Amino acid sequence: MSEYNARQLNERTAEMLVNELYGIAGTATAIHGEMDLNYRIKSIEGSYILKVSRPDTDKQFIAFQADILNYVGKSNGEITTPVVIKNKKGNLVSSIKDKEGDTRFVRLYSWIEGRLWSSVNSYTEDLMCSLGKESAKITKILQGYDHPVAHREFDWDISQAEWT
Repeated sequence: MSEYNARQLNERTAEMLVNELYGIAGTATAIHGEMDLNYRIKSIEGSYILKVSRPDTDKQFIAFQADILNYVGKSNGEITTPVVIKNKKGNLVSSIKDKEGDTRFVRLYSWIEGRLWSSVNSYTEDLMCSLGKESAKITKILQGYDHPVAHREFDWDISQAEWT
């Protein structure tokens, strides 16, 4: 078992977190993610996505994610984005200690109905064209956006492709 898998939080823990931090009683279903632990939360109020960071995640990177979502969300409806939900204390990000004593950052977003990319089993030309169009819209919206954390190196940065 990898360290990442060993550090997972079970769905019951996700349900307790969303209730404790946001006052929402719901049922959690784990969703695969590359970086965060993700859980779809279904409640009578609606559906949400609960994101729990890995222990080594920089809080400024988490704040950057919320900031960029808010920025894109204000784009006059060109792109539908999840809404960042504030916790009971009015904060966009909560911090918790896991059972090993490590700090993790928790945030909650509204859920957008649709098919998860991980469940797509046929990447049709139409689907890929649609993905490209939506990516172009996001790129256009982000022209002029800046954030200190945006200036970093990461493996998926296409402008860094020369070394990969």
